[in-house]
Amino acid sequence: MFADSVKQCIVLLIVAIGISCLDCGHCKDGKPCSIVTGNCRNGCEVGWYGKQCNNGILQINYKMPAPEYVLTPLVIQHICDDVQCSNGTYVLNGKCVRCQGVCQDHAPCNKSTGKCDNGCGDHWTGKFCEECADGFYNKNCSGTCGFCRNDEVCNKVTGYCINGCKSNYKDPFCQDCLPRFFGENCQQICGNCKAGLACNTASGICSDGCQDNWKPPYCSECEPQKYGPDCTLDCGHCEHGTSCSKDTGDCPGGCEEGWAGERCDIQCINGTYVSHGKCVKCQGVCKDHAPCNISTGRCDDGCSDHWTGIFCEECVDGFYNKNCSGICGFCVNDEVCEKVSGHCLNGCKTDFKEPMCQDCISGFFGENCQHKCGKCKAEEACNTTSGVCPNGCQDHWVLPNCTACEPHKYGPECTLDCGHCKQGRSCSIATGACPDGCEGGWTGERCDTECKDGTYVLQGKCVKCQGVCMNNAPCNKSTGKCDNGCSDHWTGKFCEECVDGFYNINCSGICGSCVNGEVCEKHEGHCLNGCKTNYREPLCQDCVSGFYGDSCQNKCGKCKARAACNTTSGVCPNGCQDHWILPNCTKCEPYKYGPDCATQCGHCKGGGSCSMDTGNCPGGCTYGWIGERCDIFCSNGTYVSGQSCVKCQGMCKDSAPCNKSTGKCDDGCSLHWTGTYCEECADGYFNKDCSGTCGNCVNGEVCEKNEGRCLNGCMTNYQQPLCKDCIPGFYAERCEKKCGNCKSGVLCDSTTGRCPDGCLDHWVPPYCTAQTSSSILNLGCPLSWILCYLFIQLILI
Repeated sequence: MFADSVKQCIVLLIVAIGISCLDCGHCKDGKPCSIVTGNCRNGCEVGWYGKQCNNGILQINYKMPAPEYVLTPLVIQHICDDVQCSNGTYVLNGKCVRCQGVCQDHAPCNKSTGKCDNGCGDHWTGKFCEECADGFYNKNCSGTCGFCRNDEVCNKVTGYCINGCKSNYKDPFCQDCLPRFFGENCQQICGNCKAGLACNTASGICSDGCQDNWKPPYCSECEPQKYGPDCTLDCGHCEHGTSCSKDTGDCPGGCEEGWAGERCDIQCINGTYVSHGKCVKCQGVCKDHAPCNISTGRCDDGCSDHWTGIFCEECVDGFYNKNCSGICGFCVNDEVCEKVSGHCLNGCKTDFKEPMCQDCISGFFGENCQHKCGKCKAEEACNTTSGVCPNGCQDHWVLPNCTACEPHKYGPECTLDCGHCKQGRSCSIATGACPDGCEGGWTGERCDTECKDGTYVLQGKCVKCQGVCMNNAPCNKSTGKCDNGCSDHWTGKFCEECVDGFYNINCSGICGSCVNGEVCEKHEGHCLNGCKTNYREPLCQDCVSGFYGDSCQNKCGKCKARAACNTTSGVCPNGCQDHWILPNCTKCEPYKYGPDCATQCGHCKGGGSCSMDTGNCPGGCTYGWIGERCDIFCSNGTYVSGQSCVKCQGMCKDSAPCNKSTGKCDDGCSLHWTGTYCEECADGYFNKDCSGTCGNCVNGEVCEKNEGRCLNGCMTNYQQPLCKDCIPGFYAERCEKKCGNCKSGVLCDSTTGRCPDGCLDHWVPPYCTAQTSSSILNLGCPLSWILCYLFIQLILI
């Protein structure tokens, strides 16, 4: 009977306060929950959490298996307040906790297990994808391990190789090569860098150059034409100027012409040539007794007289003996004699004596033995070959053939003396005349009249020499010309005039710089059509005042008191005007520029001087200065961009100014600022000074950084666009609680849930979620029901 009254009381109470029963949550194994609290005594199904295992979803119609449990509005309110785990969290020990690792494509972990259903993100591993994969380190697993000893894995937080590095790598990260090693595996040894410095560990390049005789940029090979362990030995004469082997010095492509040996360092002397890598004696006789070609052994300009063959090693036809100096005789049928002995093997021509066939029979001589012997002494026979009389000639006749008069004799018996015939030739035996003319300085039909030194024969007379011969020698007495050439500065057929560029009676004057390169007049040296620019007429040898130099093209500098400079050197005799420097006063003092060198240079980089013409700094400006002349200073809060000072873009730490060269913040950004130049708000902050804190954007997204708006909406029950305040009718820290029955429809406080103007009738302040006792008593319940309600209120208290 009492149980029935309790049931009726509960039903009446539910109707009276206007609250419906709620469904149980997802209790484990489908068991029912407590009808009073809604709690699941044995835990939740997989993926659900909270005491009621309902993830905050409002349910209807609690199951009530036993009458001894009662339901109150407060109990129902607590049941409605639970929420489901959000993305990025999972259920652990009945609570939502943050995912431990990083899933593929930054997906959230499984809300029940905390694991990554589609695998881990790049470089992550572990049961929950919570640690770096082997070979990676740091909090983002973005650092790549170096080359640890024995291929060990580096420390996944610091990146250090705990047991050291592989060979030639630098502790503790083992990513860079030790000094003097380079390359992909640090296995390559640096070359011979200058002053023993180490090379670049990545490229192997010696940035400061090489030691002597080593070739940049790697300094691991000898310079061209050097070899040996220290590249100090000189290569030999390799063919085409190629370099030798750096180890042995050998010339792989052979030697230059005339050099032998494996290293091509043996020069063949004249009269030898290279054969099979050695110098051997020339085989033949070359023209003019020149040596054979040192490379081929052949005679480049042909063979010497009477020699032939590839190497000029044998006699030509018609000559014989070891020197090919013997001339063959007159062999029968014009046959060639044997080239060693000179014999005519088949006999001689008519009237020649065997076996040589070179001599005539007695009483005759000559090439064809057709000539009779001359006036030999005592009527003896002459030599059959040459016609020479063996014991001399009769008086006034001359050897060898005694067929001509003695030199300078003529007449029928060769008793008359000849004059001075040309080239010492004999005169006509009959008349005494000189058929080819006279020797130099002689004239007359028989050349018996002599000209003195300094004269020569002209039209049969002795006349004075016209010019000046080399070393003041007399002219040729026959031609009047200078046989050994003209004296310095003289020219002409007879050395009778000055060469172009010289003048006066001795041709000792040097012409000046005539206009258009013309030659000066050769008597007085005048330039008839004027001088080149800046030269003084008429001789055009000196510069006009104010110019100097070899071509008078250089203008004098700023000489003191406007004095003229030296026309040859340009030196100012009394020094320079202010701000100009010696010797020529054509350059400004250091750090001065302008037409008068009076303007101070700007702040050029490295303390360098500016262009004296423009004032520009060719190497750039000192830190913080700009402009072509580096004369504009960028103030604090600005930096150099191109040729302008621009305002710093961001907010540096401690309100420091940005770097004037880069615009960046050297000591980092101010609080809540980020970016290359600290020019934008960090994630989670907004407005122009990044002081605004983002609201509760959907899926934990970051708000827009100018106005703080959540572009894709808010989390549940938050008000757009800032998502900081609850939507009307909700309150609490996460806006998860619904307002009570406030008076006049006024909304509760969005933070505390209190109704500011009180409750509707029959509801209890301050939250207005429970009814007053009078409302129950006014229902006319029997005493047992009233006791029931009081019991419930006692429970609520």
